[in-house]
Amino acid sequence: NAPFYNWNFGDPLNPSASAQGSTAGYVYSGPGTYPVTVTLSNFIACQDTLVQEVVVEEPSIIPAFTWEVAACSDSVTLQFYDQSLNNQSAIVSWEWDFGGGRTSSEQNPELTLNNSENLSVQLAITSDDGCRDSVVLPVSVEVLQLNLPDSLIICPGQPTALNPGAVPGLSYQWDPDSLFEDPAQPNPVVTMNNSQLFSVTVTDASGLCRLERSIWAEVPPPIEYVLPADTQICESDFLLYAESEQAIDFVWATNPGFSNIIATTPEVLVQPGAASLYFVQLTDSLGCRVTDSVAVSSRQILVFLP
Repeated sequence: NAPFYNWNFGDPLNPSASAQGSTAGYVYSGPGTYPVTVTLSNFIACQDTLVQEVVVEEPSIIPAFTWEVAACSDSVTLQFYDQSLNNQSAIVSWEWDFGGGRTSSEQNPELTLNNSENLSVQLAITSDDGCRDSVVLPVSVEVLQLNLPDSLIICPGQPTALNPGAVPGLSYQWDPDSLFEDPAQPNPVVTMNNSQLFSVTVTDASGLCRLERSIWAEVPPPIEYVLPADTQICESDFLLYAESEQAIDFVWATNPGFSNIIATTPEVLVQPGAASLYFVQLTDSLGCRVTDSVAVSSRQILVFLP
């Protein structure tokens, strides 16, 4: 006699929640212990009442995920792994949101980044019984950014640093290693007379990220020039000159540190003493320099008349 079964679901938030029939269903708004009462109608001869507690537990669906670096060079590929728990049903959908419009519906997606970012990654899961939950975790990604030039000019015979913008915390290995005192130096200094292709392998502290780069070091021809020979004169004046088709700047000085400059022209007229040394520095359009000197002694002839 199904119509004679009266149900009350004991929900304090909805006291009037009831139903009739041999079976009944009800959706509670939250977890708790609810006294469910079923009563036979009072107009039948054999009335009876049954009260039974129904325990509604917290949903056992727990979203979770982990990640690791799957590949790393001038970009970083992250592999995400779904670690969600669901002891009451089956997960049927995964919704990943990596920010910036990047999403995925795979259970274990990959994400490739070309620049360093601090991500806020959200995973939302839905089970076949309609339960849904989400979790948000921060994910910091560091993409190797090297300040290495593709090419540079190395003036002949002048020490030059290959990597002034070396990044602290990274390991460097230069090749050909025979050209370096220490090929593991982040910013090695080389002295070259011929052009050379250098390569370098850079790895991070974890060893997961690895980059290979090359640098073409162009060594231009040395500055050719003509100076007067070291000489001894009898006159009081002497013309210093520097002839060069490559040089664009000329500096003359009386000391090797060029703190006492006497001219910035190719020629300069000087009055040397008994032993004078003049220094000249020539610079070409690439900024390469060469330094030399000219020694001039002036010995005046003294004439005595009777």
